[in-house]
Amino acid sequence: MIPFDHTLPRFPHTLFIARHAQSFDPTVFHGFESDIHLGAIGDAQALAFSKRPDLAEIDLLVSSGQRRSMQTLEPLAKKLGLPIHSIPGFHERRVGILQGTPVSSSASLFSQTRKEWALGNKDHTTEGAESYFQVRKRVLGAIDHLFDLCHQLGSNQPLVVSHGLTMKILLLERMLEGNASRWDELGPIENTSLWAIDFPHQTSWNPRIHGCLSHLDQKPFI
Repeated sequence: MIPFDHTLPRFPHTLFIARHAQSFDPTVFHGFESDIHLGAIGDAQALAFSKRPDLAEIDLLVSSGQRRSMQTLEPLAKKLGLPIHSIPGFHERRVGILQGTPVSSSASLFSQTRKEWALGNKDHTTEGAESYFQVRKRVLGAIDHLFDLCHQLGSNQPLVVSHGLTMKILLLERMLEGNASRWDELGPIENTSLWAIDFPHQTSWNPRIHGCLSHLDQKPFI
């Protein structure tokens, strides 16, 4: 028998990633600049999320470190008896001048940013906000940090709770080769939506679970 070489990188078999539950006020842009907590709907979503049977074998919990992400993981952490580790690189996009503004009135500014990204102008952004390239660099670095943590702790099935736009750019990079013109093909990244990627150390991802919200089937949140 060939002995196991602990100096070689150990990658997880399956990576689970999810967006945090609904914040206390989902009607405004929050971004990295806001450490808002969950609202009553978000608390219920987090509890329902913790009851997913496909998360029963999770062996590592990772949060962006922002309150809405940490609180989403707390019911599952209690159920599994696991600590929550923080990797700051998974945090939400800095939104600059959009922070605190109503989504209904400021969405057009972000829509224009998305159009520029789709045209290949990934350095484009609004005042004080991160560009596509800045988020990309940060979140891919966070994935490397995660793999290091998995190796150190022997994790085979980690779960990361992150944020909508951060996840969108990560998925674009790993599923659609960073082609931002295909942004809408991924659909909305909804609160507590879950993705599962087998062999996540590979450059190209083909998720086995794709934005699943089955834990909410019996709990309509309106």
